[in-house]
Amino acid sequence: MNKKFSIVNSLDIDKLDSEIQNYIHISNNRNPYIFMSDATANTIAQHYDPIDAYSNVRLEPKDRCEYKAVYMGYKVFTDNTLKFGDIEIR
Repeated sequence: MNKKFSIVNSLDIDKLDSEIQNYIHISNNRNPYIFMSDATANTIAQHYDPIDAYSNVRLEPKDRCEYKAVYMGYKVFTDNTLKFGDIEIR
């Protein structure tokens, strides 16, 4: 009998929200870009109820700029050099 499971802790969405707000406050950049791996973006998207997902995170086909999603109104770009759960804000 096979069983799949993950030993990775769940993503801390509250920390992500807090870090975005801290970045905006410190840098005065009201429209930061968020960089994360595909796996991280997909896991965040799965976190939301499908009814709320459209307003919080939308995964979209990549365009020429590797634009992957929108999270809380901020553009998310793919950077698969980042490990699962690692996020960079610019």
